Amino acid sequence: MGLVPKLFFLSQCSTVFLNYFVLKNCKKHTFLLNLKQIILKPIYQEMKQLNVYLSFPDGKCRDALHFYEKALGGEISSLKTFGSANQSPKPELDDYVMHAEFKADDIFLMACDAMPHHKSTPGTNVTLSINLDDKKEQTRIFDALAEGGVVQMALQKTFWGARFGMLTDKYGISWMTNCNGEK
Repeated sequence: MGLVPKLFFLSQCSTVFLNYFVLKNCKKHTFLLNLKQIILKPIYQEMKQLNVYLSFPDGKCRDALHFYEKALGGEISSLKTFGSANQSPKPELDDYVMHAEFKADDIFLMACDAMPHHKSTPGTNVTLSINLDDKKEQTRIFDALAEGGVVQMALQKTFWGARFGMLTDKYGISWMTNCNGEK
């Protein structure tokens, strides 16, 4: 068994053990969640990560995230508007959410408001976002997914400091890749 499968197996065993232990010892819940982060974070930092990215029509992102806070018991961990990032194309869009992050236990999703010229309809408003730390791997994945598809934004340096690109693959699935690594 190679290093990555061993680490994945270890992380899965740790997760199962810690989740069982939390159920048996609810008072230790916070401590164990912190322990889980300490044990598993170094393992996951070196891997690619796939996240769900939701876009909402008509400026509904903030409302949707507040709904998810109540429904899932989580919190909006980050929220930036187009206006606060000085990226608003029009003053009336200043309060639109440019990027938000939501967390509830092991649930993590990212979200934004769709620009009025982008059609965002239920079923087509979900994008898969791959976060990486290796630019060569990002280029490889981006180019492979783009084959036969449509690139909306070529890989490029962004104002938030990452290298980023967006595309729709030949099967109609929307993808984003984001790389913060220097490699």
